Amino acid sequence: MSLGPEELKKVKAELSQRLTTLQENVHSRVAGVNSEGELDRGGSDRGDESNRELERDLELTNADRETYEIQLVNGALQRIERDEYGVCLDCGEEINGNRLLANPIAKRCLDCQTKHENDFDERDATPSL
Repeated sequence: MSLGPEELKKVKAELSQRLTTLQENVHSRVAGVNSEGELDRGGSDRGDESNRELERDLELTNADRETYEIQLVNGALQRIERDEYGVCLDCGEEINGNRLLANPIAKRCLDCQTKHENDFDERDATPSL
């Protein structure tokens, strides 16, 4: 593993804290969206309704993004528990410790991540009509 025991312990604690924060955020956002519709029924115009709908959509988009990050954090915590943390999913080589400290949810070494992003970009670059 590319991190020492103390660094790994610190990363695990940071990931656990991030997971708690994300879960609280998602819960709060969804609860807010669910209660929003009950507050201002009647007495509003279409502009007000449109603004509320936009705010609702933004909250749900943020909740989706945070839910995805929860999956990434959970994946990193599972890799730590299985003693697979810090190993690139694509090539099987160790991920640089500095990379893991900067981005604890990293699943790939820098070379494989770059290749993954380039492959992904090429598929999305094709215009469709």
